[in-house]
Formats: sequence, C-alpha cells, structure tokens
Amino acid sequence: MRNYLLSTILLLICFAGCKKSAGPARPVISGFSPSKGATGIMVNIYGHFDSAMQQLGVYFNGTQAKVNSSSDSEIVVIVPSGVTTGKIMVTVNNLPATTDSDFVVLTGGWTEMAHFTLDPNASTQRWLGIGFAIGSFGYMGFGTDNGRDYSDLYQYDPASNSWTQKTSLGLGLEDLVSMVIGNKSYIGIGESRDLGTNTNQFYQYDPATDGWTRKADFPGPARQNAFAFSMGGMGYVGLGYGVATPAYPNVNFYDVWQYDPTLDTWTQKANFPAGVEFPNYCTAFSPDNKTGYVVGGGDFLSGGTYLNVVIVWRYDPTSDSWTQMHNLPSKGMLFPSSMVLNGNAYVLGGSQECWMYNQTTDSWTQVAFFGTRIAGSTFSVNGKGYFGMGQNPYSIPTYLDLWQFAP
Repeated sequence: MRNYLLSTILLLICFAGCKKSAGPARPVISGFSPSKGATGIMVNIYGHFDSAMQQLGVYFNGTQAKVNSSSDSEIVVIVPSGVTTGKIMVTVNNLPATTDSDFVVLTGGWTEMAHFTLDPNASTQRWLGIGFAIGSFGYMGFGTDNGRDYSDLYQYDPASNSWTQKTSLGLGLEDLVSMVIGNKSYIGIGESRDLGTNTNQFYQYDPATDGWTRKADFPGPARQNAFAFSMGGMGYVGLGYGVATPAYPNVNFYDVWQYDPTLDTWTQKANFPAGVEFPNYCTAFSPDNKTGYVVGGGDFLSGGTYLNVVIVWRYDPTSDSWTQMHNLPSKGMLFPSSMVLNGNAYVLGGSQECWMYNQTTDSWTQVAFFGTRIAGSTFSVNGKGYFGMGQNPYSIPTYLDLWQFAP
C-alpha cells in the first residue's frame, strides 16, 4: 500500500514537472486581412495569442513591422517599408507562428510629399474637396471639416514640392464637382453650408489670371455627389442625389448634362439607365478624351440580400449611350477618387485600395495604396499621381497630407 501511494505521488510530481517544463503555449495564426497591399496599410492578424505576452514581434517576410494594437485574439500591424511578398511570422515570448499563405505586395510606390497648406485660421481637417491639374501644377481645395465648408484653393508645384494659396471663390462647397476643359477648371454644384442647401451654381477658374467667373447655372436639380468629366472640349455632369420635392428628400438623380464652355450653355443628354444598380458615391474619368466612365459602389439589394459591389458604366458621346462594363473587383468602395495617369485610369481610396483600369481589355488590376482613406482629392502631373486630404472611416482624424504615386 505504501509503495502504491509513493508511486502515485511520484507520478503526480512527474506530471506537474512535465506541465511546467512545457512552458507557454505557442501562438496560433488563423488568418489575416487584407491578404495584399503595400507599405503603410494596416493588417489584422487573427488567431490565439498570449494576452499576458511579454515579448511580441511581427515580421513580413523577415522585415519587422510596427504593432498598432494587440490582444489575445487579434494583432493589428502596419506594413513596413521595404517589404516584399512572403509569409507573416508572429513571435510571442520568443515562440513563433507563421501564416500558411503569403502577404502579397502590390506594384507601385507611394511617397509622402509636402502637406496641403491651409490658412492658419482654418481647421486642420478636410475631406469631400476637389483636385485637378492644369499644365505642370496641381490644385486642391474646398471641402469640409463637418462643421464648415471651405472656399479656398491651393496650387501645388511638384518641382519645388511646395504649396501656394490662390484666390478664394468666396462660397464654401463640399461634395462638389470639378473638371478641366482646355486650360481652365470648372467648379461648382454640391452642398454649401454657406447657403444652407445644395446648389447648382457653376464657376470657371482661370489659373492665368487667378480669377473666378460665374458661368451658367447647372440646369438640373441642385445636388451633391454628382460625377463630372471632360472630353472632346465638352464637360459632362450628372447623377448624384438631392431633394426632388419636399416629400422626396435625398433621391437619386439619373439625368446627365453636357456643358459647352464656348457658348456657356447646357444640353441634356441620355439619362443614366433606370432599373439598374445605381453608382452611389461615384467618381468619373475619361482615359482617352473620347469616352467617359462612371464608377460607383454601395449596397444593392439582390434577392433579399444586400451586396457590396462597385459598378462601372461607359458613356459614349457619339451615340449618346450608356454601356455597363466589368465591375471593379472590390468588396465595396465609399467615396472613391480617380485619376488618369499615362493613359491609364486609377480608382483609389474608398477604403484602402487602388485599381488600374485597362480600357482596351475592360479589366482591372490592383496596385499599391498607402493607407485607409475615403473622400480624398487627386490630380496627376508629369507622369505621377497625387492623392491628398480625405478621411479615415474607422477613426476620427482627417488629413491634410499629400502622397505621390509612381506606377
């Protein structure tokens, strides 16, 4: 009996010793999102980690990343500079775990440039503004900080990486349109807190004189989030949403109008097709100066289920007709921006994505983006693209920075 008790005690001691010698549990990675991206974006790594961890390291194909936050079930990191495609390794208390699949580094590079300059009396926040380029200069301005609308305009010189304030319009606007025809920009429509409503006022900005001229008002209902692009010496504006009647606030508009800058007149064109998915929060571009594209995303009801899609439609001014193209293969984009660079169109922002559109093949290729951003402003100068301002939809701060994109 004594031997039996002694054996039992020794066995328990052995078990306790084995358990103690096993040490802390090795971390387990169950997945990560997004699966591809570029320097500066945030990646969420999911799994089982030690909530009482003393040492934590995250490495993208051997390059250490900065940890933004961590818990027992999730680690959020910022993709480091110089990263290459490869697996992600997490070390907790010197115990490693590695992802089954690679984090794919997308092509293209982003470089932070001189920040957007503001009047020192203005807010340090700005989104839903505009961007355009004329000659070798870029321009940004207008927009809102959700407390007031701005009417200012700034010129960016890529050669000196500097900003210069230009003449203000004097009417604050947000969610407005802008398009360049010839060597002048045409700006207006959108929401104005100064007026307390949406407006259809329309203005011409001439960089040669740094002056504003009011032009013929947009003849459709006043609205915000309309699209605008120019091609063949004409401007095109349409869609968006606003108040149709007091009984029907915030309805979608399907009308499309052509603006002739020589005659300062508007002509109504073919409506966007009814009965199809409406491109909410749209952006627009013309990569060839012959046809225009409208890209928009949102929640669309299909068979009782809401689907996040980003639809693409082409407008042909010769036939005055609309044709649906291949959807942009994103899970959804909110207030995206667009730019044309070296003959290719890019739709970017709306979250943390940038997609290049090939007009010839009607296909999309994802390229690098620098972070998470919606409602920013863009322009392209001398073979480089620029994205600035905007808002992070997952946090309070908005931005006044500027980033340069090299394909």
